Amino acid sequence: MRLMPPAVWQTISFCPECSGRSLSALSYPAILLVMVVVGSGCANFNEKRTINAFQEGLETGDIIALREKSTSRFHELALRHPESNDSLEQLKIPDGKFEVLHVEEVSKTEKKVTLGFGEDAKRKIQYHLVRNEETKKWEVDDIYLRQRSGTKAITMPVTDQMDVLLSSREFFEAWTGTDRQRALDQCGEDLSGQLAKLPPHVLSETISGMMGKSNSGSAFRPEVLISGDRAAVKINRPHGKLLLSMEKSGTDWTVKDLGLETSEKETNITSLLKTSQIMNKSIAFLDAWQRNDKQSLKKLTNEKFFTSGLAPASLSDLTLPDSMEIQGKVDVKLVDQSSDVIITGADKTIRMTILEVDTDKYEITDVTLYDRHQDQTLSLTAALTARPAATLFVEALRTRDRKMLQYSSTRNFHEKVWNRASEATLSVVPMPFTAFKSAQIRETQFLGNVTHIHMQSESDRFTVVLHDQGGRNVVDDVLVRPSAADASQNKSLKDHLTAIVPVYELASAIHHSHLDSTIRLVTDDFYDRVFSLTKTMPQNAYTFLNHVSAGTTGSLEVSQRKPGEAVDAKLHKASTIPGTGNSIIERYVADVEETIVTVKSDLGTMQVLLHREQGLLRVDDAIVVTPQNPVATRLKQTMRMDLVAARQQNMIQMASGEIRTLPKASKDGQPKPTPKPMVPQTLQDPEVTTAHYEERQQATPQQMIHTTAAQEPQACPVDEDCKECQADPLVADGQLKPHPDYLILQPVPTE
Repeated sequence: MRLMPPAVWQTISFCPECSGRSLSALSYPAILLVMVVVGSGCANFNEKRTINAFQEGLETGDIIALREKSTSRFHELALRHPESNDSLEQLKIPDGKFEVLHVEEVSKTEKKVTLGFGEDAKRKIQYHLVRNEETKKWEVDDIYLRQRSGTKAITMPVTDQMDVLLSSREFFEAWTGTDRQRALDQCGEDLSGQLAKLPPHVLSETISGMMGKSNSGSAFRPEVLISGDRAAVKINRPHGKLLLSMEKSGTDWTVKDLGLETSEKETNITSLLKTSQIMNKSIAFLDAWQRNDKQSLKKLTNEKFFTSGLAPASLSDLTLPDSMEIQGKVDVKLVDQSSDVIITGADKTIRMTILEVDTDKYEITDVTLYDRHQDQTLSLTAALTARPAATLFVEALRTRDRKMLQYSSTRNFHEKVWNRASEATLSVVPMPFTAFKSAQIRETQFLGNVTHIHMQSESDRFTVVLHDQGGRNVVDDVLVRPSAADASQNKSLKDHLTAIVPVYELASAIHHSHLDSTIRLVTDDFYDRVFSLTKTMPQNAYTFLNHVSAGTTGSLEVSQRKPGEAVDAKLHKASTIPGTGNSIIERYVADVEETIVTVKSDLGTMQVLLHREQGLLRVDDAIVVTPQNPVATRLKQTMRMDLVAARQQNMIQMASGEIRTLPKASKDGQPKPTPKPMVPQTLQDPEVTTAHYEERQQATPQQMIHTTAAQEPQACPVDEDCKECQADPLVADGQLKPHPDYLILQPVPTE
């Protein structure tokens, strides 16, 4: 059934808007039907015409054509950049022949048109069209593309993707340019705030390090992953991959943070925001140092680091580079919660260790300096505390403060010297110094973990050698350099006391007849041959004591003798037996390396021979020459002769005494009283005394203690349990007084 004749069909085959023909010849019902049918066809035609023009613009890359067929919103989000077409190509919007599959009329001014591409129309996209109220034309407001993310298919608007792509392109162009303010405007508030605090040259180097060298020939093809108001963008660069973390703030996308992945893990930057925060901490430290502002340093540093190194130090003693003197970029290496910051100055390289104690809260825990001119590395704490530590140690030497000397020395110094010296011995042992009070620091020399503090007194020049042990300066030695030009007189305090202390301790043990104490002071051979075989001190041991007590500071010499070397030539000559030309010690040749302590006094010359056993020097023998006896004697040999003589004397006396028998039991079962044994009668020689006591104005013979080789010396007249015996050494009028328990050891004169 025909609705109208062919003539009429031909007349209304096009609408009036399209053909311009008159409808006056038609009847009213026919006109109404024609308007309904043709109106629908014209609408589809207009939509398709707009979409066709837009698709042609995409295929040809004609941005002008795209702008003519799109809304202002689409312009701003997707077409605002001259290179927008390059980014559109990344989206891979399908082109070619398409078919309108569905038209959804959202409103009179808004429609959604679904297109199918390909022979089977499987590739589908949706155009969002909006009618322009002024021009009455349909314009493209957005395009929805279905994309696959992993196992899920999602539909994303082109405007969102283009906005992120163009924002990342604008960021890239700003950061590869020279306008640093424009570069900061592309960043989020937190990142731009931290970067703005950096010195201009540090900011420039930081940005250049992140972006690398420009490569204009390569296309900008970032990888984008969008999730709501956040996006992750990966940009390939010649030196690595630039990772942008973007966030939508209002209508704009800004870079919240960025990182850098390179083939070398050491140069990776996981977070520029964290890196810039850490850099600002290190630069603030340098600025506070320049202002000598300890309060600011306290806020920037760890409590332990500040208390042990910065609080007691004089910051002016050490020069650090100003923040404006930093050369190159500031390198930051993040490792878990800790980071290392490398700052290069004009002549120093600074390494700071910074710990993240809380979110966005950092503390400096250590600072190390490298002096490029001297090729030295040292800890800032060690450098700052070296002078106070040296001054404290010298004061402890002056007062003979054993506890402070132990605390402020290295373990090696402590074990070799202070651990072996009692307080009483330390109070009288001679030091290679003549003055302490006027000692002043002249120069400080940093040698890596070792620091030399050069000091000058009224009569001596000496160097305090300090070692850095875990950020704490401790003294390892003191090198004494007298004012005399003879460099051979230089002395090591540690070597000097290592040899002198066991000599004085052995003299003290002999005085108190402490045989058990000798085991740690003499060699195994000396102990086995002498001290282990007797319960009393051999008579000739007091010869050793007398010579040590009579010695003075200037009369002590410490020397070395190599294996195979004969005894001292002067001593050899002095010990020659008259008439024979032979020496009693001519055949003595050291078979091991020996340390020799020579003690000269009015009594004569004594050479104490020390061997190293178990890492410590121990007395092995002593060779004595006196003016009265030109024949040198070896004390180990004479002491053994004392033991033999004492044993023979006791055997003779025991043989002449009564015979002792076991008691017989009485008739009532009780044992009879044991007869008292015969006590050996010893000879009393008034010429032999136990030791050389201090000279007193009213000395009487009764004050001298007499003994023989077979009789144990009497106890010290001073009670060892009394308070006076337990008192510390006294210092009066600049003279050190001996401990009461060690009255035999006179204070060695210091002048």
